[in-house]
Amino acid sequence: MENITKDPNIVFCKICGAMLTWEYPEGSGHYQASSDFIGGDICRSCLAERQEIGCSMPEFPYSAGQTGDISESVEHVQIALFQAPFASLHEHGLLIKMYDREQPFTGPVPSQYYMPVFSGEIEIRGMLPKEPQLRTSYILEQFYCLYNRDDRPNPMTSRSLSVGDVVQLENQFFLCSAASFIPVAFEPVAETAKAPADTLIMPNGTVLQVKICSEDEYPCINIDLVQADGENERVCFVEHNPEKELGQELCIGVYCSTEEDTVYYGSYNQGNNHAESL
Repeated sequence: MENITKDPNIVFCKICGAMLTWEYPEGSGHYQASSDFIGGDICRSCLAERQEIGCSMPEFPYSAGQTGDISESVEHVQIALFQAPFASLHEHGLLIKMYDREQPFTGPVPSQYYMPVFSGEIEIRGMLPKEPQLRTSYILEQFYCLYNRDDRPNPMTSRSLSVGDVVQLENQFFLCSAASFIPVAFEPVAETAKAPADTLIMPNGTVLQVKICSEDEYPCINIDLVQADGENERVCFVEHNPEKELGQELCIGVYCSTEEDTVYYGSYNQGNNHAESL
């Protein structure tokens, strides 16, 4: 299934035809000309006129920028929201990936860090797309708007819908990423065991720590210098580099205290291989 994204094409006010422009951040679905009315596709002037004469606006207007065969409807949708502490997502390196606009998160999202904060029916009013993907995108957008209002469900026990949250809709799970809602697998994921480590104290008091990292593509052994403040500084490593030629995959990297990058990197089996050194 392709990522569900918003169409950032130019959209015009559905009443007077004035051009509406994107609000920051781009792709948010809100328009500068109607940013005081969440998710609207009507300019400020027309909105003010309708308010003056007492015309009510739909609770959830059709999101501007979508096209397709649409029909007026009021629909009750079963939906659920799961949230995890940001600290947990950050600790396991997930939050930064979910915020990455260049490389969309591919999952799976580990459900063991999440708790359900809402499960129930919401009422969707307005013009609903009939095409399934547009319909799903529309419902997710409107739920996002609903859960970012002060009168959202459970405001005292859950935060507004944010990047990293997961929405369940019609037996599918969607991650709220920085750019869009992305369909993902939402399931328990086995945690990677911490790399086994051993410590060596040298005669002069220098402390070295050896770690074995059993990664799939680049398994390695790292030797770190343990600083007085407890931070580790990489001294050298031995790794399997699958990008090297056959027989030269076993590589060595060496650092020095004055350089951030390696001062030597090359295959243990030299052959015709030339080390990458300064």
